[in-house]
Formats: sequence, structure tokens, C-alpha cells
Amino acid sequence: MYRGYILDTYGRASGGHGSHGGGGKMFQTVPKDKAILLQSGKDKASCIACGMKLPMFYKTNHAAHLDEAVRQYCSIHCLAEEKNIKKMPIKDFKVVDVKSLKFIDAKSAFYVVGSKKKATMSKVSKYAFAKKEDAVKFSKRYQGKVVDFDVALKIALKDFDTSAKKMIKEASATDVVYFTDKNPAAKKRGGGHGGHMHGGSRGKVPTKKVWPVFMDRSNKLSCIGDINAELYVLDANLNTTKAKQSRDRGCKSVSFKMPDNGYYNLFYTNKIVDDDTLYLSTAKYEYMRFNHSNDAVYDDEKMSAHTIKEIPFDILRLREKGETFFHRLYSGDKMRVKVILDGKAIEGADLTLSTKSGWSKTIKTDKDGMAVFVLLKDYFPEWNKFDRRYKNKFILTASYTKNIQGAYEGDEYKKIKYSATYPSIYYPNSSEYKSYAYGLAAAMATMILSGFAIYWYRRRREKPFQEVNFNEKN
Repeated sequence: MYRGYILDTYGRASGGHGSHGGGGKMFQTVPKDKAILLQSGKDKASCIACGMKLPMFYKTNHAAHLDEAVRQYCSIHCLAEEKNIKKMPIKDFKVVDVKSLKFIDAKSAFYVVGSKKKATMSKVSKYAFAKKEDAVKFSKRYQGKVVDFDVALKIALKDFDTSAKKMIKEASATDVVYFTDKNPAAKKRGGGHGGHMHGGSRGKVPTKKVWPVFMDRSNKLSCIGDINAELYVLDANLNTTKAKQSRDRGCKSVSFKMPDNGYYNLFYTNKIVDDDTLYLSTAKYEYMRFNHSNDAVYDDEKMSAHTIKEIPFDILRLREKGETFFHRLYSGDKMRVKVILDGKAIEGADLTLSTKSGWSKTIKTDKDGMAVFVLLKDYFPEWNKFDRRYKNKFILTASYTKNIQGAYEGDEYKKIKYSATYPSIYYPNSSEYKSYAYGLAAAMATMILSGFAIYWYRRRREKPFQEVNFNEKN
């Protein structure tokens, strides 16, 4: 009786990892016609939080109400994220009873936590039952502890106690946001992808992935867990489209496709009223895609610096005459920059260039909104470790204050503080590499000459062999 109950209700031990959905039929999975879908819409068969297929993880499904709408989750992990991490006002929690496959009140359910059965979106499994005796039988068979909903929820929240969670913060009105092409939460070893270009193989459109970040008041790098700003992409053909944040857990990223050669610009813009001031912040990420094809045409108009009407305050790196697809910035180069406000050049804006070594310089824009920076030599390796491909990262930050009264979303303000960021890179100048090479050559020549001089000196002091005969009789 006991054995038959276990096999009929729970099935035999199955392969696959509940967190990824691979390797055969998983314990959590039921046929599509057996899965009860409480939510509506074209994506009703997907988890509202992470997008995973609900029938595949049906035995760990949860549901809740947000106002009048039903939201269905693949796991208590996703429910916990919306309830406790994102602070969404969801209520009326329900969970699937593993035995009957029907939704029951989650707060009256009996959860088995930590069984041998695979988990969903977690390392610790959590399965719910309507009757305590069913939960006890399951725990005896597959181990685990029987707890209530509140305890199961607390255990689920431990999934978010990671270094990435510690980095996630909400940018304040005064925080300066910029884009980085490195995942701020990635570990140094085996820490996932950076923001390099993905795709690009035959038949696939390459994409670029970046993360919006900021330095908090304690000067620590922080990422954004939920991007509330507007996101736009200006493609190589000067078409503007809206962009969306990733569905990744933790630090949110933004990706955009790059089907054609040319510059792509990603824009971030946000408005916050605080202490009678409207803080209008923008961030820009400019990236040039070039596939090295012979038919690529460098169109001066398309390749020039551009902004879009949705971005009121922006930084433009002006192109120099003769730039091509192979253009790079090098130390010692002069970089011309223009700051615009509402599409027009603005005089008197503060423009700061900061390198990752800590060096910075601030210039006020002239009547044409222009400023010129000389890219500082900021790379001093040992002579035998010089890397011509070394990327010296820098950030341009522009700021401007305008005394004007108004209201935004019902909040009145007396002035506007604009800020904009533009990150980029430059490389060591070829002359620096040559100077290292010349120095090495000179050192080697000196060693050779010194060795030859020592040899010659010793050679001259060496007396030639002479044979002397003694006549003992004389």
C-alpha cells in the first residue's frame, strides 16, 4: 500500500536538474493538459517572473493576485522575489498540491523542504501538500522537513543572499549612472560573460550586452535590480527603438542587436524630483560594429555623432576628418566633445574626463558647447609586460544646472540639474611601444658593447706565450 501510493502519486526518481530543465522528464513536469493555468494572456503558460514554462515545473507552481489580475509562478522562489525583493503588493497566495495537482491555499499547505527531489530555481527543493499525512509520507520517502508557508518563504529568500544582491541598489536622484560592458556581479573566476559581442557567426545577428551601474555614497560600485528609466537604441541606420531590461535575476542588463556595420547608441534617461530639484540624468553607450567585409561603406553622415529627441541632455564625441571603421583613440590624441541641451549646444556645462586610475580633469564648454581633452598617458607597465592592446577605460561626465520652475508628475521643482555620462576606451600610443622597444634595443646594445669591451681589455692584457730555453752548463 505504502509503496504503491508513493509510485502512483510521485512517480519514480527522474533525471534532470530542476533549475535548468534538462535531461529527461523531471519530477516537477506534468502533461500540458494536466496543468491548470490561472493567469490569462498570450504568455499564460510562462512564469510571470522568469518566463519558464509552467507545465514543466507545475508541481512547484504558485499563484497570487496583483489587484484583480492573477500571476502564476514556476516556484516559490519567483513568488518570493516579487513579494519581498521587488516589494510588489501581491496577495492571496496559492500553491499546487503535489498529490491532487490542484491549487490550494498556500498558507494552509504543508511544505516539504530539502527533499531529494530536484528543486526549481533553487538548490533547496520545496513541495507543497494539502494534507499533513501526505507531506510526512513524502518526507519519509525522499527526506526533507515538513514546514508551513512562512518558513518555506524564509528559506526561499536565502537564494537572494548573494554578493550580487548586496550590489543591487536603487539609484538615488544624485547618483550618476553609466554603462559598463562587464557584469558587475560576475566572479573573477568563472564569473560569466562580459559585455563582448555575442553572435556574429554566419546567419546570426551579433548582439551587445551592457549593464547600467553607479557609485554609491560609500564609493562602492552598485548595479540596478530594476531599471525604471526609459531605454532607447539608435541603430547604424539612425532608426530609434525602445529597449528593454533583461529578465536576469540580480543586476539588470540591456542587450541590443547589431545587424549592420556602423555606430550603435544605447540611451538611458530618468527623471526624479527631490528637494525642490528635478534631477534629469542620462547615460549613453556608443559601440561601433564592423565585420571587416569588403563591401562595408563608411557613410560620414551615419557615422557622425548623433543624439535623439528623447534625450534632452547628451554628450557627443565628434568625429575627426579621415576616420574609418578602423578608428581607435590613443594616448596623446586630442578628443573633441560637444554637450547639447534640448538639441542645442550649451555653454558653461561642466565636463569631466575620469580614467580608471583615478586621474580626472574638468573643463567648461565654450559658446559652441565644445571642450577638447588630450588623452593622458596613463599606462606604465614594466618593459617586458607592455601590451599594445591594453584598454584604458574612461568616463565623460557632463553636468549643468538650470534655474526654472515647473512640475513633474505632480511634484513641483525650482531648478533642473542635468547629468550625462559617456564611457569609452583608448589604447597606448604606438610611440610608447616603440620607446619601450628602443629602450630594450639600447639596453641590449649596451650589454653587447660592454661585453666586447671587457673581452678586448682582457685580450690586450694577456701576454703571448714565449718559450725560454735554459742551458744548465752555462
